[in-house]
Amino acid sequence: MTNLLIVEAKNIKNTTMIRDKKNLKEHIYELRLRLLICLISIIIAVFISMYYSQEIYMFFLKPLERAWSDGTECKFIFTSVTEGFLVQLKIAFVTGIFISSPIFLSQIYFFIAPGLYKKEKFAILPFILIAPLLFCAGLLFSYYFLIPRILKFFLSFEQREIDFVQNNIVPHAQIVLEAKISEYLDIFLDLSVGFAMTFQLPLIILLLIKIGLVDYVKLVKFRKYAIILIFIISAILTPPDILSQILLAIPMLLLYECSLLIYRLCYKNHKCGNMKRF
Repeated sequence: MTNLLIVEAKNIKNTTMIRDKKNLKEHIYELRLRLLICLISIIIAVFISMYYSQEIYMFFLKPLERAWSDGTECKFIFTSVTEGFLVQLKIAFVTGIFISSPIFLSQIYFFIAPGLYKKEKFAILPFILIAPLLFCAGLLFSYYFLIPRILKFFLSFEQREIDFVQNNIVPHAQIVLEAKISEYLDIFLDLSVGFAMTFQLPLIILLLIKIGLVDYVKLVKFRKYAIILIFIISAILTPPDILSQILLAIPMLLLYECSLLIYRLCYKNHKCGNMKRF
């Protein structure tokens, strides 16, 4: 009888190990499939973006054209043989990543969803849906409002012939901008992505509160340190001038306060750091 029980236990153990190995192989196969779908979508989006790279770059130049309000012609240069091609390649790659991002975000969700409870799925789905919307809102805000003002500040250091005439100044050597296409693209992408990432701040804060890493009271007490941290982050993400740092830091501070306000509106009975949901 004892021998039968031992044999049965071994059979159960072997069956469990075989099932676990099978499940592991299935997960690895599904992961490879999801990664392949993401890779194919990125490659297709990059090739499409490469075909329209010239039009996309002209779209990127619009903030500079709005900042260059005196009617003078925008002039760009490149100083190496391969620079023009590499700029178009970078534009295609960045745009392809952006276009295909909904696909690989959905693939990430579909991969982890089977391991989540129904309540957890409903909890994580809004974050996956809202994050791209906030990112796009940050891109639009930077493209139409912030970047033209930052560029206008930089362009104010130009001294053209028309400025001498208007200000009754004796003409001397002109100081004009002849920007490299690669340098402008780097500044444009740094500012755009930097501002877009700051719009994820409310989502990050709400997620940290929801999983219990921080609470509302700690975030309120942390506000003075958050201000310093926000200015440090804005200094890292922006060009080395005070204007762009302030223009990035102010929206981040407002978003920090908005995230606290949203959490406070969604919860009540705030007592000693404990919140009870409606």
